[in-house]
Amino acid sequence: MWLGSADTFCTQFRLRSGQVLALQCTAEHLVARQDGGTDCRENVVAACRWCNRRRHARPKAMPVDKYRDHVAWRVKQGRWHGFDAASKGLVDLSLLEEARNRKDA
Repeated sequence: MWLGSADTFCTQFRLRSGQVLALQCTAEHLVARQDGGTDCRENVVAACRWCNRRRHARPKAMPVDKYRDHVAWRVKQGRWHGFDAASKGLVDLSLLEEARNRKDA
């Protein structure tokens, strides 16, 4: 994800402008405001624009743990963001696995 210059991020990771916009950092509400979620620290995390929109575009947003597993599965298959984000160094698969292991512990 990026907050600063889209051009710098684009160059660093060899992305097209359309790809880099989906990776812009946003504030993701774990419980959406429309569902009673607040802006408190425990309810807001960083997420790329793509993930934020995709999770809440479903008829019913997936629970956080289930969505994280879904994203990890798609990333491992090279099918997230419409390109293989892991091969470009944009996704650290070990962090996704670590998060899953913490959940299972």
